[in-house]
Amino acid sequence: MNRKSVSHVIINLIKVLLVAALYYLTAQLGLLTMLSSIGIPALWAPSGLAQAAVLIWGWPAGLGIFIGALLVFLGIAKTLTVAVALACGGLGQAVLAAWLLKRYVHPMPPETIRSTLLTLGISATAALLAPLLAVAGRCYSGVLPWSEFASQAWLWWLSGMVGILLFTPGLVYLSVRLRKKQVKETLIWMLTSLVIGVTLSSVLVLSNFERQNEREVLDRGT
Repeated sequence: MNRKSVSHVIINLIKVLLVAALYYLTAQLGLLTMLSSIGIPALWAPSGLAQAAVLIWGWPAGLGIFIGALLVFLGIAKTLTVAVALACGGLGQAVLAAWLLKRYVHPMPPETIRSTLLTLGISATAALLAPLLAVAGRCYSGVLPWSEFASQAWLWWLSGMVGILLFTPGLVYLSVRLRKKQVKETLIWMLTSLVIGVTLSSVLVLSNFERQNEREVLDRGT
């Protein structure tokens, strides 16, 4: 193996470790925003980090996401099988979004209203994967009743989308700047994502208040 190949391997290893560490750190910070009444974080930043990382660095980021997610979910899930499934869901979601965006959105970052809406639509669709797998796993293992599958998947999707909307555009723009690529001066993707992200986060907070009020009413009734 020549010096260039060794250097390439070392750089990719650093990327893997950096993404894994950042995923784990942002997940721990996300858990601090947990809304107690609905059991969902106000925002799940790892979703945004994961999508941006795969868009920017490709497969090394994917491996880092899996390692970081596995470490997070090993501390939450009851079994190794569930933890692996959750980690695969987070990885699959990021890879699917990045693949679709690279295939259908040109250039990246988007520079027009049409490409921005397409980017948001792709991200929102891909973001269904992890919540569906996560909630299905919890229902299958008996943690949640199947009657709550739809509502819990919806809330987890909201949390993940908030993370994607608030973090992915900024990280992608930062990467472009650092690589000194010439891009059209537009912040439409960032501004649109910010507005929608704040709105979705507000929906989560309101859902938490509603659930809390319902519980208080039930407690008074008993």
